Amino acid sequence: MTISDVWAVWVRLACVSVVLLSGCAAQPDTYLREGLEDCGIGTVAVFPFENGTTDSEASSVVTAAFIAGLVARGGYAVEHYGNVKTFLLDRRILARKGIDKETLTRMRRSLGVDAVLFGRVDDYGDVEGVGWDAVPEVAVSLRLVDARTGEILCMVRHRRHGDDYALVLDIGRVRTSGELARRMAVEVVDLFPPGVTQ
Repeated sequence: MTISDVWAVWVRLACVSVVLLSGCAAQPDTYLREGLEDCGIGTVAVFPFENGTTDSEASSVVTAAFIAGLVARGGYAVEHYGNVKTFLLDRRILARKGIDKETLTRMRRSLGVDAVLFGRVDDYGDVEGVGWDAVPEVAVSLRLVDARTGEILCMVRHRRHGDDYALVLDIGRVRTSGELARRMAVEVVDLFPPGVTQ
């Protein structure tokens, strides 16, 4: 057996390992309404995520990650977050308490949104290790609601650890909760129905 044959075997083993390990990644628990692809969503408002953790920054970091994920995906116009917060403050609405259909209708008229994304950060932070060895964990629950009808279009629960992205020798491992939230946002937003501006 020559050196090139040995390398070929190692490359094949590495490729098989990558394929097998990538199938072990946590998948989001999802509910998608039937006929979702025909719902005609153009503009989405993102409410501030409820913070169910002890980390005071969790809500703002994860909310920003999901706004960025929606913008990066394309197909949607994302209502400016400042406009959403002003709408909530002017009407003295606590986002964590949820809103009723009448408020959704007012939001639709006022901001011109077709859907609203509500979320909750269930876990955020390091679950083990310190410094470079820290392993972040982020868990979110969210729902995309049609602002025209009040119907839930999509519900998702997703939990990830920084190790979920590691391939071999910690290559690819995510080391911060913020980066983990950003990657999760991309995974979750890909489940949403296509926007009408695509």
